[in-house]
Amino acid sequence: MEVIKSSNKLIDNTNESDILIFIGQSPDYLSYIVKEYRNVISVPISGKPYGDEYSIPKDINIDKYCNLLNNLGVTNDLFEKNNVILIDHSHTGQSPSLFAKVLLRCLGYIDKYSKNLSYSNKQFKFVNIVGNNQYPSHIVDPPLNYVRTIGYLLMPNLVAFANEDKPIGSEFSIPRTIPHYGHWNWNKSPDYSKLVEGNQCVLKLKLFYNFFKRFIVECNDLINESKNTLLYFVNILRNIVSKKQHMNVLNEINDKSLKRDICQKINIILADIDIDISFIKKNNL
Repeated sequence: MEVIKSSNKLIDNTNESDILIFIGQSPDYLSYIVKEYRNVISVPISGKPYGDEYSIPKDINIDKYCNLLNNLGVTNDLFEKNNVILIDHSHTGQSPSLFAKVLLRCLGYIDKYSKNLSYSNKQFKFVNIVGNNQYPSHIVDPPLNYVRTIGYLLMPNLVAFANEDKPIGSEFSIPRTIPHYGHWNWNKSPDYSKLVEGNQCVLKLKLFYNFFKRFIVECNDLINESKNTLLYFVNILRNIVSKKQHMNVLNEINDKSLKRDICQKINIILADIDIDISFIKKNNL
């Protein structure tokens, strides 16, 4: 539910014509829901390219990475003709500004092989996904010559999604869905073969989200007593709820339950799942 609510907040605070570029692992789970309503591009990247003189990619590596971005549709034309927004998590401001340095070179705003680590002639828009306990005191905005932060999306378990960690109250870690892809490996294609667990998690997320949407449709049509979809959704909820009172409510539902009663009981559980998600627009005046 945290991913669904966070995705909906991001959708509500962007426009249908916007192009959203999800940078690396931190925001990636949201992309699978957001892409149903927005134009989304997910890019693999990790490490700190252009962070200092020792992290400047080799010429062949930046060539290869620029080709990868081009194949994904990240082009100069894309930025010049559309409202493009970078999506990532950063509490130091470093991650989006380093990706901006890559874009400056790959999109031709500056020389591709430039070793200048401070020059910029293009500013990129950025939404920062941060933990509720990080904002505002532990968040540093990226340098304005590279990135202009236009908003903050606050998620309770952002750090777990970013670092393959355990969400609050869970014994399971969140698996990666985007490969590690440091600049020293850009001469090779990113390796998606090791993301089996993450891919399975994404499939479960999509399944839950589709049944969640179907649940809303079904409960708005109480005249039709077909309950198969709702009963399947109940089984999905049995596998994810942790509170005893929620499980007790679900156990009261069976194939003889009235559709109206099933909807009411599910709504009780969903309403009780209190997840503090918010979007804060930044005043850049």
